[in-house]
Amino acid sequence: MATNKLKQMINSNGQNNVLQKRQLHVMKELNKKLTTENAIITQVDKGKTIVIINSNEYTEKCTPPLLPIISTY
Repeated sequence: MATNKLKQMINSNGQNNVLQKRQLHVMKELNKKLTTENAIITQVDKGKTIVIINSNEYTEKCTPPLLPIISTY
């Protein structure tokens, strides 16, 4: 999403802005790294802090543990 926005900014200005190109490059590289490492960026708790975490680890932490079924017969 941010990559698309930066592309729009570059195309709309028609100028070769070095900062915008660098930001676009960083976003593309970050996206590649997240994809190859199977990672995601997520918000921690309800604060403004964000973390990069492995997708599998995230699902393990966010999935509640299964409770054992106790028979009452």
